[in-house]
Amino acid sequence: MTYPWWKWSSAAVALIVTLVAVWWASRPPKPPGIVSIDVKVTGIVQETAPYVKAKIPETLTPVRK
Repeated sequence: MTYPWWKWSSAAVALIVTLVAVWWASRPPKPPGIVSIDVKVTGIVQETAPYVKAKIPETLTPVRK
């Protein structure tokens, strides 16, 4: 007895889809990417501030117009 193609093709597609889904779910997860952020903070303070230990260089002092 021969089955029509539309009866066995849907079963074959269901089997293939199931096998692909099982393979996809069993793969190991990707490791998280490493992200590094460098932040440089600069600021200008008054020379009279008590926590300023050294003289502020001339190149860093603001230009007043």
